[in-house]
Amino acid sequence: MLSLHRQHAIAYLLLTIITTFRNNSRVYADTTTDKDMNMDSCIDMHLVFDLFPQPSQSCLDNISKSNHKMSYTFNYSPSPSTYWHESSAPYEQMNFLAEMKSTESTLPSESEGNSTTSWKIRIGQGGNIYSFESAFGQAVPPQFHGNAPFIDEVTQLVSVNTVKNKPQDHEAYFIHEAGSYMTDGEYTKDKPFYSPSIAKYCKDRSCAFASWPQQAHLPTIHRGVALYYTMYTDCGDGVIEFNEIIHNAETDEYDGDVLSYLNTPWGGPRKSTLRSFLQSDRNGELEHRWPLHDWGTSPAENLSSLGGYTIFAQNVLLSEESCKYDLPVVDGETIQLIVGKAEKPTTNSDWHTDHYGVYTVRTRLRTTGSTEDGCHTCYMWFTNARTGDRFVTRVLHFSWDGIWLYHFPEDIRAYEINKIFLPGDEILVSCANNGRPLEENLGLTHVYGFPSSSLTGNRIEPTRMLYGSTTPSKDWTTFTINSRVSVEPGDTYMYRQYMMTGEVKEHQEQVDRWVNEAYDDIYHLGELVGHGLELYYIPEKDTDAGTVVLTMASESKSFFDEIKYFFEADLRCRGSTVPSLGKVAHFFIRCGEQTYVGSDRYYFAPSRVRVSDSDVIRSYVCAGEEDVSVRPSWKLLGYFEEGSCGELKDVKLSTENFCRPEQRFDFFDFSLENGERYSMYTKKHYKKTMKKRFKSSSVNKKERKRKKKRKHNILKQQQHGLDSNNTQKPMLLSS
Repeated sequence: MLSLHRQHAIAYLLLTIITTFRNNSRVYADTTTDKDMNMDSCIDMHLVFDLFPQPSQSCLDNISKSNHKMSYTFNYSPSPSTYWHESSAPYEQMNFLAEMKSTESTLPSESEGNSTTSWKIRIGQGGNIYSFESAFGQAVPPQFHGNAPFIDEVTQLVSVNTVKNKPQDHEAYFIHEAGSYMTDGEYTKDKPFYSPSIAKYCKDRSCAFASWPQQAHLPTIHRGVALYYTMYTDCGDGVIEFNEIIHNAETDEYDGDVLSYLNTPWGGPRKSTLRSFLQSDRNGELEHRWPLHDWGTSPAENLSSLGGYTIFAQNVLLSEESCKYDLPVVDGETIQLIVGKAEKPTTNSDWHTDHYGVYTVRTRLRTTGSTEDGCHTCYMWFTNARTGDRFVTRVLHFSWDGIWLYHFPEDIRAYEINKIFLPGDEILVSCANNGRPLEENLGLTHVYGFPSSSLTGNRIEPTRMLYGSTTPSKDWTTFTINSRVSVEPGDTYMYRQYMMTGEVKEHQEQVDRWVNEAYDDIYHLGELVGHGLELYYIPEKDTDAGTVVLTMASESKSFFDEIKYFFEADLRCRGSTVPSLGKVAHFFIRCGEQTYVGSDRYYFAPSRVRVSDSDVIRSYVCAGEEDVSVRPSWKLLGYFEEGSCGELKDVKLSTENFCRPEQRFDFFDFSLENGERYSMYTKKHYKKTMKKRFKSSSVNKKERKRKKKRKHNILKQQQHGLDSNNTQKPMLLSS
């Protein structure tokens, strides 16, 4: 326990955060309350917001005209049960970090009525979007992925070192914003390792997040060399401005990893929600691309040849010219689909149903040309040439082994199909054009603009777009913007883009203004301007332990002279909120009961000291812990000169960080990282009470009794959220 003398000193220092915190943590009056936000400190605000530019002028103008409301929370509530596959749903709470929500009206999961521009996004631990809900429903795939729940099929940043990426040698190098695959035996069997959140803050209409992104493929020999930052701003009217930052946190510019292949972002929509892919061209025209090629077979397209945006719409009516489908040709002859002889020609295919997560049947055919071709993204009519009866399906294989037709029927079961098609009946195949006119569709528009062609020599190749359909099980159209930029040690790459939700026809009318606001840029060390930080160490009497306190740098020498005097505090180091010349990221790291302050993110990893580059490294394991479920946690403190903060181990971190004050309050209650709490008078009473409190016991009993009664009354008022004047007391929130 700290001495009373030092408790008063701590209280005096804690005052420095109050006013700034109140000013900076407020959102608009109609948004979520401070109590609900579980907000981190004002220093966290600078640690995440200082790296980003201000919202675009178009965004600010739109906000000023919109009566749109936005709210956010860090409190988890379950998603609707239909959103996620049963194998992944149990992990959502572990992944959840924050939620941002449009409140123009309600959403499909909450009420039948809704605005077309309402939206709700959920942010994972890494700062990535793992849920996007609007009037059209859930846009993110259902996570049918056994070892990657909310890790792969989400919207996220990915960066690659193309020299070290050797998947053929089981040395893949992909740094995922979302986290790592569950592929390292007992270490990840029941607990995914989501990229650790290291700072977060929400203010006004924006939320910003920082994370330490992880190598996706485990076990790995590669380090996680980057820090990722993301910021989402509600521009109103269904428009979200999102900024992405990749900071290469390596310190060796000669031997450090260069990140040169970037997904900015990786993602794509749920096919069953947003079926149509509409691509803009340089003339402002939209091309309805159907059917989509499989992922990996579609040609990459440079953004300079496109119109700056892509629209994913619900289900757009195809033109007569494009709505055609020809059966495969084998050995020069078109195959025929004639139902073969069998008591039940069509039966359930249980293996395929389990494998793909989609109801699958197989139909016995009269022998025809053998082909594995199909089109699982194409909705087709299967029409009986004899009766004209028909149903809609998608085809996995037209004629496996020349006798089996595998397909995914819509809203019809195998026994019903056997009533429509009898042995000997011919199946006619045609396009099921069951969409709606373009103007009747809702959609999600991704605006990526035209990235800079120069970037001072860091641009390796033009930025491009890649897309394609995935297996039926994933219900996912993969889509990525591929920035081929060299992000060298110390560099910070930033890309601003937009998402628009609502009616497609309105997107076409408004999109140009947002296309012109999208851009990317790269910052070298020394080019970012942040705020100064100071890190103090306060020793505890008669122990080797102590407390680390982080403050904003002050221009007032006398203020920090008093801190040093009353705290007996040691100013360990000065740093910055942004990457700077000669400075590297420092963290407060906890592993079980052990703590550390410094730049080594792998300080507690079992393989921290590696004998060779082929040694596996596990950031997600605490060395010496028998329970593998115990994982480290990381908190970003800022950027400091290597070694300047000294050796700080087994310390506590003050849960309050400090900014300069503008006013004082009568009473204050605070906590330290170890959970201890203290309450005492603040500077308003400081000068006239400090001497009295440290006088000898000759102070008369009547005076002591009066002071004790006053302190009791103040404590009682404080418990009811009032200050000594019976006015509402400001609440300070702990991280």
